Amino acid sequence: MVNVSRRKFLIVMNGEDSKGCISGGTRITIETAKIMREKGYFDFVTLCSKEGMLICKRCGFDNEFLIWDTTFFPRSSEMLYSFGSLIMPLILLWKNKRRIKEPDIIVWSQSDFLFDVFSAFFVKLINKQAVWLASFYLIAPNPFRGYKFYWSKERRISFPRPRLIIYWITQRLSLAFIKFGADKLLVANDSDRQRLVSLGVDINKMLPIGGGIEEKRIDNTPADKNVNFDAVYMGRMHPQKGILEIVEIWRTVVEKMPHVKLAIISDAKNNYAEQVFKKIKDNRLEDNIKIFWYIDFEKKYAFLKSCKLYITAEMYHDGGLAMLEAMACGLATISFDTPAIKAMLPEGRFEVPLNNLEAFSNAVVTLLQDDSLRKKYSALAKVATKGWDWNDKANQIYHFIMNNIER
Repeated sequence: MVNVSRRKFLIVMNGEDSKGCISGGTRITIETAKIMREKGYFDFVTLCSKEGMLICKRCGFDNEFLIWDTTFFPRSSEMLYSFGSLIMPLILLWKNKRRIKEPDIIVWSQSDFLFDVFSAFFVKLINKQAVWLASFYLIAPNPFRGYKFYWSKERRISFPRPRLIIYWITQRLSLAFIKFGADKLLVANDSDRQRLVSLGVDINKMLPIGGGIEEKRIDNTPADKNVNFDAVYMGRMHPQKGILEIVEIWRTVVEKMPHVKLAIISDAKNNYAEQVFKKIKDNRLEDNIKIFWYIDFEKKYAFLKSCKLYITAEMYHDGGLAMLEAMACGLATISFDTPAIKAMLPEGRFEVPLNNLEAFSNAVVTLLQDDSLRKKYSALAKVATKGWDWNDKANQIYHFIMNNIER
């Protein structure tokens, strides 16, 4: 009989950058692994770069690390670094092949990117007895529909961006490895689970896990009295996140309420960020929109609690940890009506029709002007996030992993 408390658990986390926002998938992995480690379920080892190690430690997950060398693959060259993220972990795994051949090992690829999936697949090739838990939290959209129009009732076709085409192709390759070798699969919500079933994944192998919140930490954090914004959004500077649409929405809101202020909490100054800056400047919204670069934990919760609304104009996503955290902080939340959000949180939000920026702007004005309605949705948001604590999520993942595994 295997001693469950001593099972070896290898987390594959090869693509994280310690300087930016932590991705939702990484947050799910770290927060639930922390709890499973504290409960003595597994002995954890994390395969990652130095940046990945720093993220883990920053989040309080200081387990054993297998750190691969990034010396010859600088981040200044995206192609070289991507190649290094794929090859260097395999070399390190080969050097540690005796360890990964242990019969009770579990490997968790924490993203659907090839640099994580291929490492987990490599472990499975070396050790047929290994259990592979894969994460697949966002299904790449058809490149010709894109993020904005994928769920739209308008059958519009957009010219695909090269990066989106590459993402779609490499994810389909990752999915092929997962279908062939993974024993269990974590997905964002039931909507994505049904879509993956249509792509040939066994429904019995999947667990819709969504995200989680630090319920006690949030409840014990007071509002920051120095923060005073009418609305806030948190998310990466990426077309999927709809930040350009948020600026357009806010322009319309300002026309009706000239002094309202919006905070955008984001991660990096990239090409998309430059488009956002330009749109803010072109619409003369510098006094109405302020961008903050990456805050987390108590500072983030205190910031959120000092705002009136949380708005998210994402039109294609997995539900969103940021939205969960904002709702847990008691913010009345406005979002588009998308399958992912409805599957993850069917209640507790003020929904507007997908892609309807005018309806979204009107909803913002209505909630800002109607205190009683805003308080109603604030209370609904708190109720909707009950049961989403990381402890509950860690227990779900643990029982999912151990189901049908010899104890």
